[in-house]
Amino acid sequence: MGVSCVISLKAPPGGVFLAGSVVTGEITYSVNENTVIKRITMSLKGIGTVRVVMSSYKRQHTTFNKERYVDNNEIILDKGDQHGTTLNAGSYNAPFKFVIPEKVPPSTRASRREGNYRLKYKIAYFVSMKFERPGFMAFPKRFRKEIQVKSDITPTLPREPLTYGEQKKLFHPFSSTDSIVHIKSTILDSVVKAGDILHFEYEVSNKSHLAILAMQTKIVEMITPKKRRKHITFKHDMPGTDAKQRRIEVGETPQLFVDIKIPADALTIDTCELATRKYGICITAILPLPHLNLQLLIPIEVLMKRDTVIRENDAPPSYWDVMREEKNKLESLFE
Repeated sequence: MGVSCVISLKAPPGGVFLAGSVVTGEITYSVNENTVIKRITMSLKGIGTVRVVMSSYKRQHTTFNKERYVDNNEIILDKGDQHGTTLNAGSYNAPFKFVIPEKVPPSTRASRREGNYRLKYKIAYFVSMKFERPGFMAFPKRFRKEIQVKSDITPTLPREPLTYGEQKKLFHPFSSTDSIVHIKSTILDSVVKAGDILHFEYEVSNKSHLAILAMQTKIVEMITPKKRRKHITFKHDMPGTDAKQRRIEVGETPQLFVDIKIPADALTIDTCELATRKYGICITAILPLPHLNLQLLIPIEVLMKRDTVIRENDAPPSYWDVMREEKNKLESLFE
């Protein structure tokens, strides 16, 4: 079957659609010879998949889960009998209009590793065109065009200032006093927007017998698959967010100030039944060996910045009239 297909989208600025917005466009398809067709379907689909592989020297175990968020179909040609009908050689146009549901997770693609575990996490949305021919061994021919979707969350973390703290007691033999390092930080708002600058301060109290080599701050992404007996969190340092600050001498208690830019592609995910994606500010006191570093993790939620999107009234007003006209034209070819 010699079929070619071009899917054209009316995309918003930046090419990203919001959950709840309208996806419109036109599909142009051509056949180079008279072809028997059973059904032509255009669709908007959204699918999420999570694959976790645990590897050891003895065996490898894989878990796979799948979730469907959108499955909207528009049949533009349907000849229910087993013989189909002949589609004459030529070019055809089919406008489309689909609505993305409100409560769907954003487009995501992540590959992570944590110890012996590997993760592949993907959420994809696409407009597709499927051509089906009659016959048991006649496989359908599919064309698809992926679209990027963003969606927001309802914040669950408090919006008022919160103070977090962690401390570590260092091993110091033959001493009557405790050797303690303490980190304390206050965050004004735990809910931030992608692309914004996050301002915060923290205090380090070094009442130990050792100097702290350096202080490090960064934003950490944490993906946790849900449908597993054993919950594994895959941590990933967000590129471009880490910063090191000065050495902290014994007895010092400095106040340190940090500005971190939230990555533009960061976005909290809590509406997916496959996995959650969360973020945190990680403050680390880097200690000399053999001592383990002291870390303070402050949870944050990242919302999206709203850009201009296609609204319902921006779509072609005569869509359904055009759609019916195109359908009638196509069906008239087989009468």
